[in-house]
Amino acid sequence: MQLDENLCRKMNRSHAMKRLKKKAQHSKRVRRFSEQIVDQLEEKGMWLDSDLLNKAALLHDIAKFDDEKKHNRKAKKAIAKEYKKYTQKDMDKQELKELGAVIKAHKGTFDPPKSVALEAAVLRMADKIDKTARAEKKAKKAYKKHLHDIKKSHLLGGKKNFKRFKKACKKVRKEVKAEFQSK
Repeated sequence: MQLDENLCRKMNRSHAMKRLKKKAQHSKRVRRFSEQIVDQLEEKGMWLDSDLLNKAALLHDIAKFDDEKKHNRKAKKAIAKEYKKYTQKDMDKQELKELGAVIKAHKGTFDPPKSVALEAAVLRMADKIDKTARAEKKAKKAYKKHLHDIKKSHLLGGKKNFKRFKKACKKVRKEVKAEFQSK
């Protein structure tokens, strides 16, 4: 099979769909984490707009394909555009303003209006929790693979490689520890 224009389109669409699926899964996890945080806050007598927070969690990365670095600042415009596309109506200005402010604060400088500061803080925490959990899982998987490779090479090389084996284990542990501290 040759690489033609039709195949290029299929490959691109397939790759884009995988990325979209990952983004959607991330947004659902962020929503779940934010709901858990809200439950804990409500137990302490702190109330916030959970409906606004749920919407913000599901839409917080909506503009990421438009601009990876500034997606938080471009989300409000993307939401308004998509809302109009699906409903043929303009979104309520106050709701859009609040939603945009909460999403904008999930990344970069944290300066939301006081009226949505708690919702913005919860979204930011939930997003960071998901990213940290994924990074930790990835690091543990890499650590296990490296450890397996090291053990395998140690067993093949006999006892003379034991010192190199221990040294390599320490190095891998340091790298994993440094990775967690940098996040």
